[in-house]
Amino acid sequence: MDIARQQGYTEIVDLLEVALFPLYAAAAKKDIALVTRLIEEGQVDINQTNDKGVTPLYITAEKGSTEIAALLIEAKVRSVCWGRQSNDVAACLGGGGGNVNLNGSLCLIRR
Repeated sequence: MDIARQQGYTEIVDLLEVALFPLYAAAAKKDIALVTRLIEEGQVDINQTNDKGVTPLYITAEKGSTEIAALLIEAKVRSVCWGRQSNDVAACLGGGGGNVNLNGSLCLIRR
């Protein structure tokens, strides 16, 4: 995928992301219906990272999609940090006592 990115083949990169990392791709596009379906059908590992080590929850927080973040948190996402295997989601997002502010909305992180 890196070569396709470097060569400017964005459509190929998009297709590869959807095929290899469907939940990440849906979260990045803020597609709440697809995220919901993927989680409910159990077809994906909600903690899988993309080829850069980014989780669906991390990209969701970065994009400010509080609805998708709430879905992922409810589905008990383990980790939102690159390469980190931690149950402390709040610490990964920079929150302190279990609260994370996502684009003005406050979410309570359950461990």
